[in-house]
Order: sequence, then C-alpha cells, then structure tokens
Amino acid sequence: DYDDGSDDMSKADVFVNLLSQIQQYSVNTSHPNFFNQLFGAMDPVALASELLALGLNTSAYTYETAPVLTMIEHEVMHRLGRLVFEGKDEEEDDEDEDDGGEIDSDVKLPKYDGQMVPGGSLSNLTALHIARHHWLV
Repeated sequence: DYDDGSDDMSKADVFVNLLSQIQQYSVNTSHPNFFNQLFGAMDPVALASELLALGLNTSAYTYETAPVLTMIEHEVMHRLGRLVFEGKDEEEDDEDEDDGGEIDSDVKLPKYDGQMVPGGSLSNLTALHIARHHWLV
C-alpha cells in the first residue's frame, strides 16, 4: 500500500505535496539546454502571454467576446502576410501599403487573412480541410 502521509495533512497540503512530486519527476523543459523536436526552452514572452490569456479567461472567437484579442489576431495575420508574401517586416515603411481590394467605397477586405489554432494537430487537420475544400470547389 502506498502511504502519501495524508492522514496527518490537510487536503490543501496533500494537493501541494502532489504538485511538488509532479514537478520533481517531470522533465525540466525550461532549462536553457533543453531542446525537443517540437519546442525548446521556455520563452518568457510566451509565458507572459499565456498568463494573460489564462487570466482573461475569454474565448477569442468573435469580436464581441474578445475585441482586443481579435484586433491583435488581425494585426498578426497582416504582418505575417506581409513578411511571407512581400518580404517586408513591421520595421519597413508603410507609405504605399494597400490593405486590400475594395467592395465599395466604404468597405475594404483584408489583403491577408488567416486563423490561429492551438497546436500542430489542429493546424494539420485544418490544412487538410482547406486543401479538400479547395480541391472539391
């Protein structure tokens, strides 16, 4: 029988002890020498972003539920599109920038569009759906 010492500890202490054991026996992926085929050591900016997203506890699927995150997503897609398709980064001059094709005088479509997904598996599945749709249509 395994004795976790819970008879002498409160439930909170047992939980903290469990978390400590999990951390002790896990791979230290934040070590600077850690590198994996999918990710490397912890990125401080990514950690700060993750903490912000966790604290907001919102769903970023529409402008109504997450206006700031939606605007950030559009800006990231725009800059990635410029970087990939035009070879320009955010430092370069935007004087002659064209944001998209006009439907009428008041409405403009974005020149670049995209979708952020939470991981490689969903990214691959989404790409397969897009390719299938493109092939069928």
